[in-house]
Amino acid sequence: MLDSAGSTGGMTEEQLVQAVLDFPFWIELFVYSHVKTGVKSMEKNCDAYAELLRRGTAKEALLTKAAQLQKRPVTTAEEEIENEMITSLIYVNSKPNKIVKVARK
Repeated sequence: MLDSAGSTGGMTEEQLVQAVLDFPFWIELFVYSHVKTGVKSMEKNCDAYAELLRRGTAKEALLTKAAQLQKRPVTTAEEEIENEMITSLIYVNSKPNKIVKVARK
């Protein structure tokens, strides 16, 4: 899905997330040995996902969509795939918790 100018720049975050979910090569997320590699591949090949990353709104937009998806019952394989895609993309876009060493006395 592109805007009338043929780019993703004029799309809302909601439209971009839906375009990511509609991306025909979503299987890229799951064919690698680690989900991060699949997400990197998707970043190169999915203009909508790349635009979310460029804007710096990927995590927030994906979390919003995840909250919407949680409200519905999962009844089809397609809905389950959407849930897995969102979860994978949020995981990779989340900063890992910093482990702090505590000095023992």
